[in-house]
Amino acid sequence: MANIKVAAAIGTYVGLTTAVFGQSPDLDPDSAALARYTVTRLSNIPGGTASYPAAVNAAGEVAGTAYDNGTCHAGCPIIWSGKTPKFLGQLPGFQYGSVNGMNDLGQVVGTMYAAPTASDGIQPEVGFHGTSYAIVWDGTKPTILGKLAGDWPNNSATGINNAGEVVGWTHNVDGPDRALLWHGTAPHALPIGCYFQPIINGPGLIACTNAAQEVSVVDAGKVTILPQLGGGSVPYGINDTGLIVGISTTPSGETHAVAWKHDRIIDIAPQGIPYSTANGVNAQGHIVGSAVPADNVSYAVYWPHSKAKPQDLNKLISASDAAKYQLAEAVAINDQCTIVAWGSEGPALIYYTFVLTLKPEFECQ
Repeated sequence: MANIKVAAAIGTYVGLTTAVFGQSPDLDPDSAALARYTVTRLSNIPGGTASYPAAVNAAGEVAGTAYDNGTCHAGCPIIWSGKTPKFLGQLPGFQYGSVNGMNDLGQVVGTMYAAPTASDGIQPEVGFHGTSYAIVWDGTKPTILGKLAGDWPNNSATGINNAGEVVGWTHNVDGPDRALLWHGTAPHALPIGCYFQPIINGPGLIACTNAAQEVSVVDAGKVTILPQLGGGSVPYGINDTGLIVGISTTPSGETHAVAWKHDRIIDIAPQGIPYSTANGVNAQGHIVGSAVPADNVSYAVYWPHSKAKPQDLNKLISASDAAKYQLAEAVAINDQCTIVAWGSEGPALIYYTFVLTLKPEFECQ
């Protein structure tokens, strides 16, 4: 996943519009009466065509990936400490990259791609990703994380907790991927039941997708398989109590936002909408994500808790902000209830990162 949510933004969402519903279907009608959030549009890189956030930490720093029509056409890792983006450091010979996670200390994890050369047996070309490396940035300094011994050429780091434990995955050309846990730069293969898109919380609980496309939870080496709606499932977010959010496919082929609590699955998708995601969850159990109805209109959504009806975030901001911005997907939420999302401003097909800050008169609880 490159970050799987970023991949959704630039893959699954190709062809979608970010126009907001005049009346969002199956959303809490009471939510529209209150403008709870102020909106800040973060700047793109100079000449940028898009930016997609991956994480927001307790200090309000936002990390993500920026795109333009030049050197960042395939992605450049960035961080915002205010409204202006700052490039995360690159390594010599590396071409592109993406951000997948960040902790409260400001350490960022993601993927960098080495530029392919003729020695790889291929001709380098624009847009081709060479060998991928799992990276952790401390400040803006990048460090390559170690690979497993053997033929495991491609790696990606997908999450990091406040203890500095990093999770990710590695790809073997002759076999299934394996999920990894790094202590420092040394990789350790997670149990075989953990395959792809691992995420980790503060106490070290890890959730991932296994080879059967089920969600596995790894706790001190013990693997538990979580239920699903009928088809493949992917975890996107986990809090320190072990509440996991993500997606699961229904028997009819729809993709629904779900939460897993005490090894039970809860379908939190808006009724009548075939595609929705739950991307992030904070310590209080607030959940953020997106919903895409059959007409391919995407909007950012928020759940106060796992049993609440989803609310359209475009209706939780002021009318003046809603007239300027269209929030397509909420990606993460911190413990101060600050939300990061991506969307657009006006009719131009340029995508921005937005920060939604809870107004002082509302409590984050």
